[in-house]
Amino acid sequence: MRKLAVITALAAFALSACGAARRPLVATTRAPSTNGWFSLGKDSNDNTRVRIFVEHMPPATRLGEGLTTYVVWIATPDRRVSVNAGQLKVGESQSAEMETITPLTSFSLFVTAERTNDVLTPGPTEVLQANASPQ
Repeated sequence: MRKLAVITALAAFALSACGAARRPLVATTRAPSTNGWFSLGKDSNDNTRVRIFVEHMPPATRLGEGLTTYVVWIATPDRRVSVNAGQLKVGESQSAEMETITPLTSFSLFVTAERTNDVLTPGPTEVLQANASPQ
């Protein structure tokens, strides 16, 4: 547990050192004790790099029958088009982090509990959400 705290602190320091501001992910009533944040940057191809960190995330199995994992989604601001950005693997420490890339500069970012990590459309069990746009 202490090792994870050190890793989390180092990751937060690394983000602040490179100028990426932490932005909150808002927990839904499905997982109200979950804390999450994300930061935005640019990659060498001018795509938006998204780094996500969560803590106090309950196992997906607690949120519904058959749910086994969490999936991060990036969607257009109106959520008419959503893309599975990847699985968010939450460990025993109830913490996780991930990085992904999108060509969008303004988008909706959210996390759902799902049966599998390769789903093509988001299910109804949303646990975190935020709107992202350039500062």
